[in-house]
Amino acid sequence: AELAKEKLGALRERIENIIKQEGYSLEDIFGGRARRARKSTGVVAPKFRNPANAQQTWSGRGKRPRWFHEALAAGRKEADMLIK
Repeated sequence: AELAKEKLGALRERIENIIKQEGYSLEDIFGGRARRARKSTGVVAPKFRNPANAQQTWSGRGKRPRWFHEALAAGRKEADMLIK
């Protein structure tokens, strides 16, 4: 994954250089403003903990883990699993 990102970054640089050498800007070619790569948001602190296994946590972002669904089906509430 890292190697692919490096290759894409190098390819983008080469394309930008070619465009500049020809006397154009990215806006001229692609229209609008050139987008910058998104910054990684980093690691998010866990928000929920599995009551049956304290090693399993979930940040509350993305797809709910299986243990979370199972706990809800067993009658637990989200508030019961919140990390205080």
